[in-house]
Amino acid sequence: MKQIKLPVHSSYDPASNDEAHAFDAANSEHRLGGSLWQALTEAGRHQPSVFLYALYLLSLILLKFDYNGHQLSFLWTKQEWSLYGMLALMVGFSCSCLLVASHFLQLQRPPLAVSQVVQVLSNIGLSIVLVYVALGRDRAAANVGLFLLALWLGYRVLIALRCIASLGAIARYFFLATLASFVVAGVCAVVALNHLPLNAATYQALELALIAELTFLGLALAQQARRHQFAGARAMHLACHDSLTGLHNRRAFLDMAKPLWSNAQRKQRPLSMIMIDLDHFKRINDQHGHDAGDRALQASAELIEQACRAGDLLSRWGGEEFLILLPETDMDQACLFAERVRASLEALGLPVESKSIMLTASFGVAGSVDKDSLEDLIKAADLRLYDAKTQGRNRISSEHCLFYNSVLQA
Repeated sequence: MKQIKLPVHSSYDPASNDEAHAFDAANSEHRLGGSLWQALTEAGRHQPSVFLYALYLLSLILLKFDYNGHQLSFLWTKQEWSLYGMLALMVGFSCSCLLVASHFLQLQRPPLAVSQVVQVLSNIGLSIVLVYVALGRDRAAANVGLFLLALWLGYRVLIALRCIASLGAIARYFFLATLASFVVAGVCAVVALNHLPLNAATYQALELALIAELTFLGLALAQQARRHQFAGARAMHLACHDSLTGLHNRRAFLDMAKPLWSNAQRKQRPLSMIMIDLDHFKRINDQHGHDAGDRALQASAELIEQACRAGDLLSRWGGEEFLILLPETDMDQACLFAERVRASLEALGLPVESKSIMLTASFGVAGSVDKDSLEDLIKAADLRLYDAKTQGRNRISSEHCLFYNSVLQA
């Protein structure tokens, strides 16, 4: 029976002929083992899908063991089995990389028809390989196996090209990793077909190509991790901020205001609250449309935010209402602040349909004196706001600043 010469059976044995090279190969395998352990640890902590990446690393480690000349002592117990070791491990390596691409990197697959053709050809090819192995036709089995590798590599190229526009760097790195796999498969093919010996040059080509593939795939995974991190940060931002104005929402305001309230109470420092409500906001929506209403909210939020100090806490409380917490601010200072904002809003003017409409707001101001909780302070500001509304709008109502009440009511 004529046996095909697979790379592992070449006379070039890096594990025995070159001690320095064998030491480097062992170190490389140890580093891959460390990466595998790190991937498994990460999978246990965060993402079960990282196990697919660990599977990819495991298949790469086994492949390196095999072509480094360790197959008989580490992998295969029978001499005839080692004949197909490299081919079987390359098949496993390609399959694991496809799993990483489709499930872990979440790259979009090619059209269903293409995927079905690849699946059918793969099933037929694997069946033919098993038949040829049973018949002892080594070269034919290896040729079909190499065809399957080329098929899967082409499928990987389609996956990468299909996703480059939407995924950018992730798909580009995966495409480069696929090109490196082409080099690995090409070198193994020409050696297996006896066109080249497995000498120092071909061995180094395999090493460099595998390192390149692992590097580019690692970069793709890093890009994906950064994308997930950015998406998580954006989701956190959206959970804490109003999407229209960009201000803190009610929940975030309460979470951030509680420590400020506790600190002010503990140190007996002044703390004031201002609740603002845009006047006749429904009229703006009804007469000029909801787009004008949205722009009124955005313009008001921007103006109020610019008036706030670094330590002040501003939120969109709901609808056309805004709430401001002013640390280290007594009632007189809070009323002065409210008047500046009120006057600025009144002078702002909102351009709508080639004309400008005036924006005004009512203000309710309350202080922390004689308040038992943050909720009591918010309720007090809300009551003062209601008072400002009932007294004619575009004014400030406070608990102690009668000067502002009397002047604005005049």
